[in-house]
Amino acid sequence: MPLNRFLPALVLTALSLLAGAPALADPVYTLSFLPNGFTAAGINNGGQVIGTYENAAAILGSGGITSLAAVAPESFGQAINDGGTVAGASLGNAFTYGAGVFTPVAPLLGENYPYSNAFAINNGGTLAGTAYPFIGEASRGFVLENGSLRMIPTFGGDWSAATSVNAAGAVAGTATLPDNNFINPERHAFVDRGGIMQDLGTLGGLRSEAYDINDTGLVAGWSEINIDPDGIPLIHPFLYRNGAMLDLGTLGGEFGYLRALNNLGLGVGESDFIAGDESGTHGFLYLDGKLVDLNTLVSGADGWEIADAYAINDAGQILGNACRLGECVNVRLDLVPAVPEPAAWALLLAGLPLALRRHRP
Repeated sequence: MPLNRFLPALVLTALSLLAGAPALADPVYTLSFLPNGFTAAGINNGGQVIGTYENAAAILGSGGITSLAAVAPESFGQAINDGGTVAGASLGNAFTYGAGVFTPVAPLLGENYPYSNAFAINNGGTLAGTAYPFIGEASRGFVLENGSLRMIPTFGGDWSAATSVNAAGAVAGTATLPDNNFINPERHAFVDRGGIMQDLGTLGGLRSEAYDINDTGLVAGWSEINIDPDGIPLIHPFLYRNGAMLDLGTLGGEFGYLRALNNLGLGVGESDFIAGDESGTHGFLYLDGKLVDLNTLVSGADGWEIADAYAINDAGQILGNACRLGECVNVRLDLVPAVPEPAAWALLLAGLPLALRRHRP
């Protein structure tokens, strides 16, 4: 066969084999320990970790810990967006700090809500959190967008709480229903879009809570799956997608929580497990429609067990807690770069130079 006919045929064969190559295996992570005394809360897509260090909000980056004690004393860092703007609470009041500007939320909340905390901030600066009165159960979730504050109502109960906000400004959280049980009232997860609240319902029980909402509108949380007047209802993690709350099951135990999502649809959380005579809690990764025990994905853990996971960014980095011999510490899991398994197309392409030499005119 002449070279000008042989080469296209060979390349087309290689490309067809490449298209049919098998999918990569489950991801593999390495484990690293966060600095002693640093309590992490979240991570942005650049890998900056927000948390609290020595009684002040702080950012953990490649250069070490940057404390905000000078601008936000007695504070907690709760969230950080991709621009590095921080949200949290200082001296009992919600704040943001970015580009050298400290912005308190208290002046907008007024005297009825002397305490507040900010739990989420998107890349546009929209803030979501919860405001608290002096006494009682009348706390309310709030949204602060473009300098305008809006309180989030309840479903007829005593309180609401906002925990996450996505790029479109949709807020996820929890709101109570009319109930005389002040300790553990009936409550449902919600999504609030511009003041229109959507009740996400439950998986069959009386209670659900939402922890996170990603930019595609997926919602993460937990829900009771049954009603048990004489005991404790079972709790499962849920993913709210396409108008339905999906039960994600557990790692073999009775409860679980989906705590965070990234924009690729991967999620992390915590579940109990039962394996022979052993039981406890393990962190999990929600991947391809299933829960995967993070302890099966970590390389070189040296006896440390991932007990839970509570944050994940679009690069796949995960924050969690690891325990060994009764000691538990904050950890970060980083993806090991994937290497495709050898396939027929690779062998074929490896032989391409030899084929070209043999067919040289």
